[in-house]
Amino acid sequence: MRRTRTSLALTLAVSVVLALAGSQAAGEAATASRLALISIDEDSFRNYDFLRRSVSATNVDWPVNLLFWNNAEVDKVKNGLQYAYPGSTMYGRLNDGAGYAWDADGGRKTSLCPILGQATHYRIYADGDDRLYNLTWGYYAIATSHFDTRECGPSTWFGRSEDAEAKIAAAARARWGAPRVAEDSLSFENAEPYREEGNHIWLNDGLATTVSVP
Repeated sequence: MRRTRTSLALTLAVSVVLALAGSQAAGEAATASRLALISIDEDSFRNYDFLRRSVSATNVDWPVNLLFWNNAEVDKVKNGLQYAYPGSTMYGRLNDGAGYAWDADGGRKTSLCPILGQATHYRIYADGDDRLYNLTWGYYAIATSHFDTRECGPSTWFGRSEDAEAKIAAAARARWGAPRVAEDSLSFENAEPYREEGNHIWLNDGLATTVSVP
């Protein structure tokens, strides 16, 4: 009986943390300064992700600042980076040459719902087979990144995408080797100088890190 009660208590505790994480991360949308359509060969995508399936500068979450290419696939990237915890779902808007589609992803993060610390969190987007394709990038996927700071604690804030991007670049170097990672090497035209919009902290230089996945 004691084991059953302990198991139930742990289940309830995890459920509460997940509920808190979902409610914090699904806050008010922020306003993008430079929402645009990025085109490469026959493909195109929006340079931010969105809280809901609606393309609007007032409905964005974070700027796209990562490109996994060459032989990338969503689960392959997630398994490679080894961030253990899920996040709340956002939406990428993209066109792999056959028409526009939405992709939903919660991404992965380094901790579930920090009370005093900070989690690095990315979301990665592709189409129905979890990878996009063109002749320039091969098989690829796009991603956003940010910090979740004290997500289940006091003085919560989210953002500083530029700094989170650097953390993910370091994880990619550790996994696939430094020659495959090029920080700030590709413009996605979504620079956001530091500014605070509620608990949404903008910081992005508009230059994405690219990772050639073997």
